[in-house]
Amino acid sequence: LLVAISSHTKDKFAEEYGVLQDKFHVIWPSVGFRSHSAFLPEIHNHKSPYLICVMSQRQHKNPVFVINAWARIASKLELDLFIVGRVPIDQLIKEAIELLDKKRLKIFESLSASELVRMQRGAVASIFASRGEGFGLPVAESLFQGVPVIHNDLAVLKEISGEVAFTFSLEDEGSLQEVLTKFSWSGSESVHRRRISWERGSLFSHENASRAWITLTSNYAKRE
Repeated sequence: LLVAISSHTKDKFAEEYGVLQDKFHVIWPSVGFRSHSAFLPEIHNHKSPYLICVMSQRQHKNPVFVINAWARIASKLELDLFIVGRVPIDQLIKEAIELLDKKRLKIFESLSASELVRMQRGAVASIFASRGEGFGLPVAESLFQGVPVIHNDLAVLKEISGEVAFTFSLEDEGSLQEVLTKFSWSGSESVHRRRISWERGSLFSHENASRAWITLTSNYAKRE
């Protein structure tokens, strides 16, 4: 019984190990319980609205790209930026350092699970930049909480977010800046964006994953 966490991973594994693709089954990871949750249209409770960028410590993550692109247009935005993960400070541009000193840019090297959830839920949007990914749990976590997602044009991230995310290119800093300047963080458009993100996020619930596993193993047992 071969299970992959995404169609992207399934295709890569099938190619690398010479396994027929129809031998693989895809079950997405789950990030929380949804049964008793209700959609909350507005949950911002911070003095200044902020974007959040959650990065693991693995290679291919690019928080510096996000920070520098945001910093160059921050004077046009009423949005701060929170980064979760380690950042090579020496790669930040002057404008980013100044915003760090002004506390408009905040970097958290690590957070507890509860702190991370609280910070994700309070964000205007979640930005994710990665050159390689097997899945992308921060994207799923943000959608699950009803937080709109902005991510680079990567196949597996598009698989996760479907049609509800904004995309940009890691080869073009201006593409992220264009998304940020057009992004609406208040009003009916913001509520709509949060709602469709929350609806997409139900795909990453424990309940949904449980149903998928039960169906898969039941069908597999019948064939045996």
